[in-house]
Amino acid sequence: MTLREPVRRAGASAAAADEGAGRGAEGRPDLLGRIAAPLAAINRAPLTSYHVVMVITCLLTVIGLGMVLSSSNVLAFSGGGTPFDIFLRQAMFVAIGWVGFYAALRVRIEVVRATAFPLLLAGIALLGAVLIPGVGMEVNGSRGWIDLGLFHIQPAEIAKFAFLVWACSVIARRVRSGYWLDMLFPAILGWAVVAGLIVVAPDLGMATATTLVFLAALWFAGYPGRHFLYVLGFGTVVFGVLAAAFAYRFERIRTFTSTFVGDFSNPQGSAYQSYQGMLSLADGGLFGVGLGQSSAKWFYLPEATNDFIFAIIGEELGWFGAAVVVALYVALGWAGMRIALRSVDPFRRLLAGTITTAIVLQAFINIGYVVGLLPVTGLQLPLISNGGTSAVVTLTSLGLLANCARHEPEAISAILSSPARRRRWFSLPAPRPYTPERPVPAA
Repeated sequence: MTLREPVRRAGASAAAADEGAGRGAEGRPDLLGRIAAPLAAINRAPLTSYHVVMVITCLLTVIGLGMVLSSSNVLAFSGGGTPFDIFLRQAMFVAIGWVGFYAALRVRIEVVRATAFPLLLAGIALLGAVLIPGVGMEVNGSRGWIDLGLFHIQPAEIAKFAFLVWACSVIARRVRSGYWLDMLFPAILGWAVVAGLIVVAPDLGMATATTLVFLAALWFAGYPGRHFLYVLGFGTVVFGVLAAAFAYRFERIRTFTSTFVGDFSNPQGSAYQSYQGMLSLADGGLFGVGLGQSSAKWFYLPEATNDFIFAIIGEELGWFGAAVVVALYVALGWAGMRIALRSVDPFRRLLAGTITTAIVLQAFINIGYVVGLLPVTGLQLPLISNGGTSAVVTLTSLGLLANCARHEPEAISAILSSPARRRRWFSLPAPRPYTPERPVPAA
């Protein structure tokens, strides 16, 4: 018996199982089996994760640009410009984001780890710059933007991404030593600096997102469950105190509790935005009023192009269109977790899991507060809300996720065994197998 024979037999058995899965007990075609068999074949394909990330990124980008155009034309025209001004600016940032996606897809992981700390320092410097009078620009009570003339940048988005990459690098390196305290001190210090500067802005929603990134990195690193609950509990208490300290945040929580139980006694006051968002979703019905036909964007719904764009999706595309968007984020979450589980490099595993959690969890927080299940946080809907810095950072993050997908062991084998002309697509370098580093000696 050769080494090839068990593989051949196993493959034949799997194929037979797939064929049998499509038939009932008496050999008749089974509907559930017909669906399950191709899904199982897709799941076994070596490049499934990579293709899913690429397709979903393209779909969310297209949907996002379409919805920004639809929701912003009235606002742009009323500002004295053309109906396409906001859309064109967002399209420019998306184009820059795709350049970042391609660069992240090509980059060697060693370069990512080497630049993580300098990128973190740059992000912290930008967070400090927004606090300087005359440099930072205040929008909706938060000094979180820097005006560069033609456009604005949001340093908190850059700092959150930089912290994500740096934290994964630190944790992956320290986990191999087996001493959690060696890792926790620098990681907690980095989180405290970044989240603290964001809170000072103040932007509690973005600080919460940064904290969730940190917790996700600890979770995927296998941080002991009991200690993880301590960290989670401490973070909950801290942000509870901060929410109570800022009057507008406390008012948002009070508004949420009222609307959650169906109390709309003050629809023209603090509950106005949430109330209008729910009205937009209700107006859409099953299939929506049609793309571009929203009535809420005529200054009834605040932040229709940004925080509450999901309400416009529900109004124009209906519950069906909203469900498609939700399904895309669910599929992205599945693909990201698949990449994390299949990665043998600890850094790539942490990076894939944390990036996926950061994007998908932010999406569901946004959707949650639009439909009234969560208090309003101001977090954007990734790749769909109008926001240049967010689009660039999210696309670059997804480029790193696709990079991790190309370095799954099965994906490496499939790429290296494919025809040379296919490997030259997009001029991507051939992925290299992971070589374990030497264990870090205990201090």
